[in-house]
Amino acid sequence: MKFKFPLLPIECSISKAHKPINTTIEKTYNKVFAIGLGKTGTSSLAKFFQTVGLKLGNQTIGELLTEEVADGKLERLFKLCETADAFQDLPFMMDVYQELDLKFPNSKFILTERDSPEQWYRSLTQFHTKKFSSDKDSLPTKEDLAKSHYLYKGWALESFGWFWDYPNVALYDEEYYKEKYSDYNASVSKYFLGRENDFIRINVSKQNDFGVLCDFLNIKTEMTALPWENKT
Repeated sequence: MKFKFPLLPIECSISKAHKPINTTIEKTYNKVFAIGLGKTGTSSLAKFFQTVGLKLGNQTIGELLTEEVADGKLERLFKLCETADAFQDLPFMMDVYQELDLKFPNSKFILTERDSPEQWYRSLTQFHTKKFSSDKDSLPTKEDLAKSHYLYKGWALESFGWFWDYPNVALYDEEYYKEKYSDYNASVSKYFLGRENDFIRINVSKQNDFGVLCDFLNIKTEMTALPWENKT
């Protein structure tokens, strides 16, 4: 691993849960894994998990395990999963849903998606431009990502190798990224085919899908929509 500071103990990685008035949850399942790609509403889903009283796994710890997961080393990922109820974003969107399904039976899997691959790609690139680029009118360069101090200096660029096959694939190659988005969603849906009690696909921008989510997780709440986090 290339951490520039010690990895926090996995045992200390639980985010506090927040439960509003007039919200109840009947947790008859094991874990909740949100496995949609980034910029599909995963941050909004994380906020929702906390709001309804689910303990959310620490995202920083998860992201620091990305390289290990990319190398097929899942021991510390599984240990992280023991610390909380719900998890999302990296590294849970890295084709590990089958392993998580086997390791944590009776869990719930949520695939978040956008209206189209084109909409998702626009959201991803706009967010990265805002977050990483030195020229806010252009996509981040290799140098921009290498200089970023997100998690530690250089992590942003390294993560493209672990997830987007950089440098074999150019940064932000639109056709490759959109194809990977579509292929990933199709693979997940095929794996969970016929398992409606364990798996749902939702679009967080669609009002009806909020009710589907609440029913899926046995939640009764006065909330009418997901909180909107990380608006691009």
